[in-house]
Amino acid sequence: FFHLATGLVGRLPAMQQRIIHVTLGWMMIWLLMPAHDRLRENKKALIIDLVFMVVTLVIGLYVYSSFNTYAERVGLGLPLRDILLGTIAILFTIELARRTIGPVFVFILVGFLLFAYFGPFLPALIAHRGMDIPKIVGSFFLNTSGIYGMITGVSATYIALFIILAAVIRESGVGDFFINVSLALFGTVRGGAAKMAILTSSFFGIITGSSIANVAATGSFTIPLMKRSGYPSHFAAAVEAVSSSGAQLVPPIMGGSVFIMIEILGMSYWEVAKSALLVAILFYIALFFMVDYEALKNGLAGIPREQLPKLKDTLINQGHLLVPIILLIYLLAIADLSPPRAAALTIISIPIISLFRKSTWMGPRKIYGALKQGAYGSLIIVGVVCAASLIQGIVDRTALGFNLSTILIQASQGHLLVL
Repeated sequence: FFHLATGLVGRLPAMQQRIIHVTLGWMMIWLLMPAHDRLRENKKALIIDLVFMVVTLVIGLYVYSSFNTYAERVGLGLPLRDILLGTIAILFTIELARRTIGPVFVFILVGFLLFAYFGPFLPALIAHRGMDIPKIVGSFFLNTSGIYGMITGVSATYIALFIILAAVIRESGVGDFFINVSLALFGTVRGGAAKMAILTSSFFGIITGSSIANVAATGSFTIPLMKRSGYPSHFAAAVEAVSSSGAQLVPPIMGGSVFIMIEILGMSYWEVAKSALLVAILFYIALFFMVDYEALKNGLAGIPREQLPKLKDTLINQGHLLVPIILLIYLLAIADLSPPRAAALTIISIPIISLFRKSTWMGPRKIYGALKQGAYGSLIIVGVVCAASLIQGIVDRTALGFNLSTILIQASQGHLLVL
């Protein structure tokens, strides 16, 4: 509801928007994502997580109430409470990234923190003055250069709202509509099951922008269908994985990286999105050819017409589910609304449009379930963007980003191919 409200009315000032986004997200992660699956029913672990949740709230309230005075205190030294709360916030960033996406990204983050701390002892190419703990906290805690940096801002402003939008659209039943249309169009042709899977994934890419969500939504249907049609198991799985990866490319929603691009480039959302359209079309055409060659090589026929839904009936019964997607494109491309407002208005329109047919009606329970799925899906992003923003802040403050081109040129010894 926070993201819907700020999407409709207008976002808060940058730091306030990010603090509320991070604080609410972190509190939910402590409650919903235990330190380990074996601890999911462990009462002691739950009590510890509840304590962490309260500490997170305290940190959020403190940062919200004191970040305005940060500029006045630069150069005066950090008070002990800033150092204590900032250190806890950085440790929380590490642990919450581990809980949401696993240990690999944590190793990268810890490596960058060590890089910031041990700067003077590093090789000359990457050496810097170094940052002790007070300096690390002062640089990356109460400002928009670290935990609450630009990448966190993109999540707080754009990504969370579009994840909620994708969840509401999926819950409206548009998934069944896409599958039925794909079956009706390509089910009977050579290797039709795989071609149907590609078209379904490209459709789903329009509404999710997420490869993982795409596989989860379509894979349980498309992979068994491809296997029954004669495709080997590994090939069926590969078709689903690769076609779902295209979700990052298909406008209008695309992956979260599009929002980072518009922040860095200073371009409108639609300018970036429409630039990706040709790439997305070429991606799926190439994949289409590959499955056709495989079907030809193995002599795979299509699915009998009598086993497939009729396109006309599908469009009559479920075609209205396309209206929210058309509305979103109109609001972004023609009305030129900001992406958050366009997303919020589209979310509100979906339950209304679902009333056109009784079979697709979204009641209160279904709307609640969709919003719940969207909120839960956004937690993975909240868990990682703070860590990514912290890395970005370290790269900027240690001049690693500024010196990167020089470092690469020297490392390649002037050989263009190596560079």
